[in-house]
Amino acid sequence: MQKLLTIVVPMYNVEKYVRKCLGSFVMPDKEKMNSLEVLCINDGSPDHSSEIAKQFQANYPATYRVIDKTNGNYGSCINRGLAEAKGLYFKVCDGDDYYNTEALEKLIEMLGRTDADMVISSYQEVDEQGEVKNTCVLQDELLGKVWQIEDVDIDLFKLRYNIKMHCLTTKTELLRQHGYKQTEGISYTDNQLIFYSCLYAKTMVFVKDIVYCYRLGVNGQTMDPRSLMKHYKEIGIVEYGLLKEYNTSANNSSEAKKKMLRVLWLYLEIVFTKVNFHQIKNANGDGDKLFVKIADYAKNMNDDFFFQFIMNDSSSRYFYRGQLGHRSFYLLNRIKDPLLRIYFKMRS
Repeated sequence: MQKLLTIVVPMYNVEKYVRKCLGSFVMPDKEKMNSLEVLCINDGSPDHSSEIAKQFQANYPATYRVIDKTNGNYGSCINRGLAEAKGLYFKVCDGDDYYNTEALEKLIEMLGRTDADMVISSYQEVDEQGEVKNTCVLQDELLGKVWQIEDVDIDLFKLRYNIKMHCLTTKTELLRQHGYKQTEGISYTDNQLIFYSCLYAKTMVFVKDIVYCYRLGVNGQTMDPRSLMKHYKEIGIVEYGLLKEYNTSANNSSEAKKKMLRVLWLYLEIVFTKVNFHQIKNANGDGDKLFVKIADYAKNMNDDFFFQFIMNDSSSRYFYRGQLGHRSFYLLNRIKDPLLRIYFKMRS
């Protein structure tokens, strides 16, 4: 039977969560189960994640497959999964997150009817106990049709919160034919999958159902400020690469697609709001050099709309939705820190 969807589950020290994660893919409809492929990529994890996944493989051999490999970090799991994938569409679920099973069933039904390059669905953020803390639901106006990506206005449809890895399902062959490879050995590379999917795609469909449940507050989570602090260079490496790709590819893209790619690159603003640059400078002066390099590149792109876009205060609301504490910290650093003054300085 043709596999409609491959879900790649990168696993490293997630034994506390992975049973919930993998169990969320078990659907009562056998036909849907047979149309689903779950690749559990054990990234050299020293815990029992692989053993738990192998229980699902034993119970549902037509759906689950465990791949044990040496540690190579997140990107290596995605690359291995893409190389092994048999599904028409490709999706990721981190091992400490999980899916809404009923919504997954509806997603698979829809994948059997569409030929769109990308599918964007709604998602929730939940705490350790599974209590919903935030929900991002797509607008009704987006539903029921196949969109040309040039016709999708991310501002009109308030899509800034919804173009994330949690929401993304991409046609597998689209990634393969462009030779997509995620950077290995560093964290924060999920943004590459989003960016390049939007860059390659010509058509999109939207699903209002909440498929992905993103778990907040997990110890060691990459979006924890302490992890951001520790790996700030890795964020810079990823985002510098995306900025250069944007600068190269935007010349061949429609204005609508340019706008979408600009928003994706603005993920970098997380660095400027959540990481204390004074601590970075005290710890290692190389931090300044890296981000000054990014800032200088952005200023010299000869893309006035892009630069005005990142100057707009609404980009702060994009991440923090008007939370006073975060906005005050953002504005304080914007004025106080020399690096931020370089980055946000309006070009003459």
